[in-house]
Amino acid sequence: NNFQNDNAYIGTRFLLRLVQNQGLVPTHVLKITHLRTEAAHIVVLLPDGRYMCDCCMG
Repeated sequence: NNFQNDNAYIGTRFLLRLVQNQGLVPTHVLKITHLRTEAAHIVVLLPDGRYMCDCCMG
């Protein structure tokens, strides 16, 4: 993602599979929706404070 938009690039199942394949265990899985644009994201929070998002920006 070149940070020009915030569209989701990967599916939720694939995101969770990426987390699992890295040997990580998520503490929370959140659906975040921007109120104005209604853009929705799935964010996986990890125990060490890191996160992964379906937009691949973070």
